[in-house]
Amino acid sequence: MTVIPTIRSDAFHWVQHLFEEFWKRCGVGDRRIGKLHGQNVPRGHGTKRPRGRRHPNRPFQLGDKVNVAGQTGVIEDIGLFATIMMTADNVTHKGVVRGSISIGVAYGTNLAEAEAVLLAATKSSPFVLDEPGVDLALVGFGASSCDFAVVPWSTTGNYLSMLHDVRHRVYVALNEAGIDIPFDQVVNDTAPTETAS
Repeated sequence: MTVIPTIRSDAFHWVQHLFEEFWKRCGVGDRRIGKLHGQNVPRGHGTKRPRGRRHPNRPFQLGDKVNVAGQTGVIEDIGLFATIMMTADNVTHKGVVRGSISIGVAYGTNLAEAEAVLLAATKSSPFVLDEPGVDLALVGFGASSCDFAVVPWSTTGNYLSMLHDVRHRVYVALNEAGIDIPFDQVVNDTAPTETAS
C-alpha cells in the first residue's frame, strides 16, 4: 500500500462552500467573504467546475491503474489529505503479502519440466495461499542459468516462514527431478611471465 499525499480539490471547494454558506447566514455578504479570504472579488465566481470532467489536481479516479514516483498500483481510496494506492508488492493492510523467490536452472534444462516442478513445490507449502495464486515467470538469462521468479502469497504473519519453506521445497524438488541449480564459475587464466636473463 502506498499513501500519496494530496489535497483533494473538490473537497476543498466543498469546505469553502460550507464556510461561505455559514457567513451568508450570519449576514456577511459575498464581498466581505472575499475580503476575509484576502481577495476583493465576490466568492463563488469562477470556483465551480463543469460536471463530468476530471479536475486537474486529481487526474485519477478509484480503480485507475497509475504510476506514481516509480511505483505502479491501483487507486483504492482518495481522501482529503492522502490517496491510497494498492501496489502488487505489499498488500499488508488486507492481511496478505507477496513474496518473490529467484531461482536459476542450468542451460539445457527442459524449461516446461522446470516450471512444473517449481509450481508444484511452491503450491505444496502450507504457508502459500491458494488465492490470489502463485505466479511464475522466466525473467532472464544469467551467466550460467535460466532465471525464474516464483511469486507466492502468504498471510503477513507467515511471510518469512513462507519464504523459507518454499525455498527449501524448491531445492529438494529440483534435486529429486535431476534439475541442476548452477553456480557461477569463474576461470582465471594467467599468462606466463617472462623472466629476465
